[in-house]
Amino acid sequence: MTASAEPLEPPPASRAGLLLTDRMLTVFISLLVLTQAAIAGHSNKLFGSINIEIHGMVGNAVFTLLVVSLVIAAVTRAGTARLATLAALTVLATAQIGLGYMGRNSTEAAGWHVPLGVAIFGLTIYNLVLNRAQHARRNLADS
Repeated sequence: MTASAEPLEPPPASRAGLLLTDRMLTVFISLLVLTQAAIAGHSNKLFGSINIEIHGMVGNAVFTLLVVSLVIAAVTRAGTARLATLAALTVLATAQIGLGYMGRNSTEAAGWHVPLGVAIFGLTIYNLVLNRAQHARRNLADS
């Protein structure tokens, strides 16, 4: 019997927990990025309102969750496409946070903040699709 014909064993409980956490983080990050757009879009003033302060706090949380998600994806061997997407999202989130703070005093930085946010949202949805496909493949292999 070849190695590929042997039945696959289910992942250990610790890895299964990481895979579930990975799925939940992927969905949560996507929802938080969408929430950020909604908060910014409903703000009366783009500078100095409480909505924008919350928007910034959520942005910092997204960055932190992206770092955690990247580490989990690396540990669970999520694949090159997911790792590259999460690494790109982490770098873009870093730039986005910088632009957000610089945008308080610079209209040029604020002007780049919005399209970068749109790109980040698109990449989070791409990451969500990759994550769902990855888990579907694992579920097929387990059955």
